[in-house]
Amino acid sequence: MNSLRLKTALLFICILALLFANSASAIKLPPTGRLVSPDTVLLIDIENFSQLKSQFESTSYNKLYKDPSMQPFFAQIKEKIQESVKEMDENNLLRALYDAEIMPKQRLSLAVSYKGQEGEEPSVLLISQWGQETDKIKDTITKAMEKNIELGGRRIPNEDFQGVTIEGGVDEIDTSFYYCFIDDCFIESFSLEQLKYTIAHIRGASSESLADDTDYTNAMSAVGRSNDMTVYVNIKHLIKTALANDTQGMAQMMMASLGFNNITALAASLDLAPEPTKPAILKALLKINGSKKGLLSTLEPQTKPMNMPRFISPQNNQISIMNIDVKKVYNELAGMIMMFNPMVAKVLYYEHQNPEGGPPVRIKENVMEYMGSEVIISQNLNKPFSKTKPPMEYIVAIATSNRTALEKSLSILHGSTIGRNNPDSKRELLGHTLYIISAQGLSMMGGPGANPMENAETKMQSPAPLTMAFTLTDTHLIFGLESSVENAIRTIQSGESLQNTRWFNQAKSAIPSATGALDLKDIRASMELVWWMFKQQKDGAKTAVTPETMILKEVDLDFSLLPEYDKVSKYFGLAASYLNSTEDGYYMEMVALDQPPK
Repeated sequence: MNSLRLKTALLFICILALLFANSASAIKLPPTGRLVSPDTVLLIDIENFSQLKSQFESTSYNKLYKDPSMQPFFAQIKEKIQESVKEMDENNLLRALYDAEIMPKQRLSLAVSYKGQEGEEPSVLLISQWGQETDKIKDTITKAMEKNIELGGRRIPNEDFQGVTIEGGVDEIDTSFYYCFIDDCFIESFSLEQLKYTIAHIRGASSESLADDTDYTNAMSAVGRSNDMTVYVNIKHLIKTALANDTQGMAQMMMASLGFNNITALAASLDLAPEPTKPAILKALLKINGSKKGLLSTLEPQTKPMNMPRFISPQNNQISIMNIDVKKVYNELAGMIMMFNPMVAKVLYYEHQNPEGGPPVRIKENVMEYMGSEVIISQNLNKPFSKTKPPMEYIVAIATSNRTALEKSLSILHGSTIGRNNPDSKRELLGHTLYIISAQGLSMMGGPGANPMENAETKMQSPAPLTMAFTLTDTHLIFGLESSVENAIRTIQSGESLQNTRWFNQAKSAIPSATGALDLKDIRASMELVWWMFKQQKDGAKTAVTPETMILKEVDLDFSLLPEYDKVSKYFGLAASYLNSTEDGYYMEMVALDQPPK
């Protein structure tokens, strides 16, 4: 009886093994950094494609994609993709894979290498693992090669290299390509040398690779080795090759003046659905060896706790704060511009005669001297949306160190230029002076006086020209549309605050308390505007010219197929990102969040 049970168990195990066995054994690959050469300039690496797909399917993005109300819209996109695929050559590998409806199972990596030699083209390498789909990918490649010959291409004789058969071909436009299979791993490259390098390192070669570059290892360590996706850009190699090919010294001068000489790399990692309420986390590092110089030093933010001023309205749906020293930025940029274009730099040192007979007002000494180390950009939606008014309003606020002195200088400049001979150019509002900057005032100075919302195609205009304004509080200079600045002043008096909103606190909790720069955004609110602009494209409806509508005009899609926004708004959440200056360079992190429960 025990023998029968043992035989039955062994038979069952064998059946399971046959059912679930791959058509080729799954090879255990070394880390991709070990498989590519030190002259790799770009590496996109997915450790486990099946896991990436599974992680995506658990996010709200996939739920939006699967929503029944979105299917008519996505159906037309699929149709256009199919049309684009049909336009590809029949021997195109992407077309072959699309037609075969197969996807990799584990490793999927794309590497671009470039030695920087004269006349050399960058070489591309693809590493992919197919698991139980290996027979299908082999059959797909075979058919693609046969089609390549039918279209005028030819085969390259096979070559055995370290026990691996390398095959290849030349397409109808005389481009050579090489590929091989190692168990379930399919590797393709336009460079035979690059392909052999990867094969050798899979087989255990120990020659120098990208993984031996300390900039690569340190940068990837800083952003975390995500199982979902990582990206590495070898900036120092690109700079090295650019300088080597610089016969006139222009590249060297630009790199030195901007402080880009010691930038070595850009690394990023993406994790999908790392936590139940976080659809995605993106981490990135701009790696810099040594001290930050030039522009990178000028724009370096100071890491400090967020200080939310009282004029940010709870109706705002996005706020960005940058802790940069505005006075330092002004002085150093003025010096750089003076080196390249002294005539332009003179504008930055402008001085205006004081109509009251006092000393002239100088931009540098009497305005920029009183600027602080914080810049705020805040956005709110101008609902209900209309084609005749800006859909968004912004305010820009700069911290100041001396309100009285700064307001005196700005009052003189405003009153004797934009507001000259215009008694309505300024007014009082709740204890603050509102300085008006009308289109008429700008045109009197020789500036642009046309209505920025005019559409050249439809001659559609807003009812009245947009009017800008600025004011000063005890802590900030505030600039924006007149209505936006008015709203900021009223917010101070109301005691209301963005800090009391649910979305703001949820987004804020996802980033450190002290940052150099941050951006918090209510995506659900922002997407309502995007949706509205999409829907305006129905039947060729005309809207005011904005960057968004200009982009939409280039997209050949029927946006009338989109459902009403309230049917899909639940899929859009929040976004929180921050940037800090560190010893390694500039570190950035962006977190996508689901909406907080009500």
